[in-house]
Amino acid sequence: MKIMLSAGETSGDLHGARIAGELKHQEPGTELVGFGGDRMAEQGVRLWHNFKNYNVMGVWEVLVNLRRIWELLRDLEEHMRQERPDLLVLIDYPDFNWRLARRAKALGIPVFSFIPPSAWAWRKGRAKECAAIADEFVSIFPFELKPYEEAGAKISFWGIPWWMR
Repeated sequence: MKIMLSAGETSGDLHGARIAGELKHQEPGTELVGFGGDRMAEQGVRLWHNFKNYNVMGVWEVLVNLRRIWELLRDLEEHMRQERPDLLVLIDYPDFNWRLARRAKALGIPVFSFIPPSAWAWRKGRAKECAAIADEFVSIFPFELKPYEEAGAKISFWGIPWWMR
């Protein structure tokens, strides 16, 4: 089995590393690939790109780097097309990851979301959009369950992971 993980910032890298380590422990033959950071790479994820080369903050910085970010998205899509992962695991980082998820879905790759976009307080329509793309969700916040369930999503609650406490 080949699983692609996508995490675009430091906390996602921490989550991704824990997920990768557990996957390798439970299914040692699983190949892990994707977009993430050094911690994920240390756990055996073959990174197609390291997020540290793409992290930008602020409106101006994002605008200046928008072309690079779109190129990254296209390149990750091309990797998915060529390597055909069996599953895409999104780890938070919603503005980028859900664009990637739409591309994975178009390629017939199932999508799993760990820490889906916030939909409980505002942008409740977001849950419906995400439910149409991802096959399953795990939330670390109990109040995210209701809007996702109402949107028809298969979602479960995990709680704040012990490594984040």
